Amino acid sequence: KHISPEEIIVIHDDMDFPFGTVRVRAGGGTGGHKGLESIAALLGTTGFARVRIGIGRPENPFIAARDWVLSDMGVSGDELVAVLDTAADCAEAIIIDGMEAAMTRFNRRNDDKV
Repeated sequence: KHISPEEIIVIHDDMDFPFGTVRVRAGGGTGGHKGLESIAALLGTTGFARVRIGIGRPENPFIAARDWVLSDMGVSGDELVAVLDTAADCAEAIIIDGMEAAMTRFNRRNDDKV
């Protein structure tokens, strides 16, 4: 059985949000994210669900994005586990409750960080 793009949830890092922010998105562009570009090229579409995990941007503007996303960001294990737990909860909500309900639940502005 083939899996359709609508059945795929990609959990990925996102420099546009501060560390600890988790957001749900129904689809859209790749925003220059190399991993999303690769997935979109393989699927032939960007119409897959995403759980976006904020990693923030480096304070030093001369650090390349590639180097930043692969670096040790000085985050404790407990902080990382909490963020990943929230990301897993997002994916579960998409599956069980649907995209709109998951977006309503997790895309809040007043409680950005985990």
